[in-house]
Amino acid sequence: MEVRLALPLILLAACLVAMALAHLGASREGLLQALLTFALAWAGLAAWWRKRKDGLRGAELDAATGLLAEPAFTRRLRAEMARLARGRTQCCLALVGLEASRDLDQHHGSGSQALLLQAAGRALLSLTRSVDAAGRLSEHRLALLLPDTGLEGGRAAAGKVLEGFGCEKLRLADGSLLGGIPLNVGVVQLKASGETLRQALDRAEAALALAQAKGRNQVEAQ
Repeated sequence: MEVRLALPLILLAACLVAMALAHLGASREGLLQALLTFALAWAGLAAWWRKRKDGLRGAELDAATGLLAEPAFTRRLRAEMARLARGRTQCCLALVGLEASRDLDQHHGSGSQALLLQAAGRALLSLTRSVDAAGRLSEHRLALLLPDTGLEGGRAAAGKVLEGFGCEKLRLADGSLLGGIPLNVGVVQLKASGETLRQALDRAEAALALAQAKGRNQVEAQ
């Protein structure tokens, strides 16, 4: 039970105990002690719940980017595919290939890749709607789930990602400045039926491969 739902019950219980003690002739000090006990119990419960929620959220996130980790993103994708199977709306999946992250530490100093991933995570989150989900699937792959979005909307969203990443200015570990984060994006519209999660990801990978074949900062939507 969430704390905001438990609070009225705890307060009600405190009032009932206070009334019972008053009926039994308890002293004012006894009533105050009972209420203090309930207050301490409530504070402990609230602290435990906040810590639990923070722990659960932390386990869902990728430490390098702040995006959803692969298992959490996969759960969101699976849920959206189930929603589509029930005949509800459209959805696009975009895979983002980070083209500058390979061998970045070797050429620009240790820690440069970590800086790039942090910047990429911030940039992608800043470009998402509240209903979207952004995650990291592997070392060089980010993903964006776009509910209630058809293929043209997915293409437009990918264009915004290219534009947003292109505006990023990143100071690397050796002091050099990276003007924009080079990437490619492959976009597919999820099918309402007859497609597994693996097949959907494979189609998105194929679209990304076609974008990469064109060069850098390209979008391929299928």
